[in-house]
Amino acid sequence: MEMCKPGHLGAILYRRAIPLLPEVEIFAMAGIVPGGSKGNLEYVKNDVIFTEDIPLPFQYIYSDAQTNGGLLIAVMSEEAENLLESLHEAGIHQASLIGEFTDGKKIEII
Repeated sequence: MEMCKPGHLGAILYRRAIPLLPEVEIFAMAGIVPGGSKGNLEYVKNDVIFTEDIPLPFQYIYSDAQTNGGLLIAVMSEEAENLLESLHEAGIHQASLIGEFTDGKKIEII
């Protein structure tokens, strides 16, 4: 949200492109979720739209308080593939394109 608000932008995030630690889904489905993630989800509820097929545990994952800030890089779309290739060549294999900015006011996680 902090990346979108100054430019009055929205975003579409592709949830299947977001890298997750292997066990995170198991913990979330078992209800083992940091309290801060629940607070984050409450905080963004008016600005973020989750598609209907995203269950609540996964909404907590995408609202994870443990990864607040500093982990996203925004570049012009025409530069994205080159940056991704450079990151992969540098050994950062988890780097992925996870979404794009939109003219909308909401963040959609699809």
